[in-house]
Amino acid sequence: MTLSRTAHPARIQGQARRRRSAAPQPQLSFLNCRFESLLEDARGTLEIEPALRIHFAIVPFDFLACIQRDRRAESECTVLLHALLNRPDTPRPVLAHIALHELLHLKIPGREIDGQYCKHPPEFGVAERACVPWLPLSLEWIHLACGHHLRHCPQQQGFRVKRGWQRCYAEPFPDWELVRRLVDSRAYPAHPHRLLQPPDGSWSSLWTAAPC
Repeated sequence: MTLSRTAHPARIQGQARRRRSAAPQPQLSFLNCRFESLLEDARGTLEIEPALRIHFAIVPFDFLACIQRDRRAESECTVLLHALLNRPDTPRPVLAHIALHELLHLKIPGREIDGQYCKHPPEFGVAERACVPWLPLSLEWIHLACGHHLRHCPQQQGFRVKRGWQRCYAEPFPDWELVRRLVDSRAYPAHPHRLLQPPDGSWSSLWTAAPC
């Protein structure tokens, strides 16, 4: 016979405090534009149903960005942006790219390919390049600004933000126009930077969609 043990109230309170402290806390926005407006622009571009409520939060979590569908309310979803990008020198085109990318998951969900679930099927990449003409430039900027903070994770089909990113948070991000001139001056190829390519060379995004 196994005897059950009643947890001490102080122990229960301590566990609850640890759970709350472990959950990422939303931050105030220091972006140079309203990300909510970019989401609304992306909604119109992708013709997302008006009835869907799209929330937004900035949190220090695993990926640069993701979208989560509310399991309890199918008419709501939340786009999360990593605190690494919560800076006034994050270019608006990069943020617009992220907004389009995340809402595109609502139009083109992941599917099974050759027996394996793929979060970014080929048609997703085709649609993303069509609605984000500046995609190569955006990826190059992310590589220059954040590449040293990213680690490729094949299991999650995306790039995780490494621990310790806060130590370099004070370093200025590269200027968008400077990166544009750099890309134009070297005849930038029609594919993302090598660092942003997974080892097998297949197309992969910097972000991942949370399971619906």
